[in-house]
Amino acid sequence: MDSSSGLSEVEVRQTITQHAAGFRRCYEKGAMATPGFSGMVSLRVAISAQGSVASVDVLTSTTRNQTVDACVSDEVKKLQFPAKGGGAMVAFPIEFGR
Repeated sequence: MDSSSGLSEVEVRQTITQHAAGFRRCYEKGAMATPGFSGMVSLRVAISAQGSVASVDVLTSTTRNQTVDACVSDEVKKLQFPAKGGGAMVAFPIEFGR
């Protein structure tokens, strides 16, 4: 995480956790297509100074399901982080079925 952002790791984690229902919907899409679905989508997210998501890049994915990867990216774009500092660049994984 960009240390000059003003956002703490706790704030980033809390924001992501508060939106777990959206990520669950992504998991359900994968589980419908593949019984026993599991995997991880690693993301790099640019957060603006206002707390909105400026961009999302999927760095790696083990889901083998582009629909799930796109769903995760779309859900992250909806997140609203605390408005602090000059923005931030963070990376984190979303794990399914573990």
